[in-house]
Amino acid sequence: MGLPPERGVRTYFCAVRITDNRVVSVLAAYVQRLSSRYERQESLAMARIVFEDRLGWDRARLELAREEPLSESELLKVYLPIERLEAGEPLQYVIGRVRFHGMDLAVAPGVLIPRPETEELVEHILRSGIGPSCIVDIGTGSGAIALTLKKKFPHARVIGIDVSVDALEQARSNGEALGINVEWLHADVMDASFELPEECDLVVSNPPYIPSSERGTLEVHVRDHEPAVALFVDDGDPVQFHRAIAAKANSRRCTIWFEGHRDHAVTVADVLTDMGWAGVQVWQDISGADRFITATR
Repeated sequence: MGLPPERGVRTYFCAVRITDNRVVSVLAAYVQRLSSRYERQESLAMARIVFEDRLGWDRARLELAREEPLSESELLKVYLPIERLEAGEPLQYVIGRVRFHGMDLAVAPGVLIPRPETEELVEHILRSGIGPSCIVDIGTGSGAIALTLKKKFPHARVIGIDVSVDALEQARSNGEALGINVEWLHADVMDASFELPEECDLVVSNPPYIPSSERGTLEVHVRDHEPAVALFVDDGDPVQFHRAIAAKANSRRCTIWFEGHRDHAVTVADVLTDMGWAGVQVWQDISGADRFITATR
């Protein structure tokens, strides 16, 4: 429903607590409304991303237009996202996408947002010199790993697996939008009946690995909005998913790559060694934390 001219617009400004429709006033509103959650520069960075997403403005245009007025339609597009951000919802859900390894992936509530660390995992795989013919990505989420590896290894068969139907629908949609052909499979790796394809020679997984006891230490946009099933694991066995996946792959001639918790990556390496895997290595992420584990059979 459109706002009545003049009076309706002024009423709307009052309701959303903005003094006028200039760009600079919207930027100030972002800083003010998000101050309880984010630092000033982070709030402004979010505002810039919203302006780019909703209006197609790059940073240069945003700076040049700081004193210019926005139309009613433009104002609604760039101001309404504040409500969701103020409630703690992740920016990626608000704009509906995330950039991953040069691709725009759609994300929505119920689907884990791909992290920079996972991009690092993909980079390690690409630099390893492997030439896989069949890749299995377990816990595919938005399809980030599976789609990137299919793009880099177009002749390989790539299968993305997840226990979440919502995640698989999002991954499938991302694949269709990008024109990348990946097979999507609904399955639970913890199920005793689950088996990996015999021909798979690369198994990749970023499984749940945050101990439940750490939930309270996470930022609210992660803790309260992203899917717990993709994040958390029982404190009693924080590497249970890594162990189960390694056991499923143990009879295959393959390379395995994991992302893991900084405090438990070495434990994952020990599990692989005890199972008889060779070439077990732990790699650090860009922050210097133990994060990635690889081994071969």
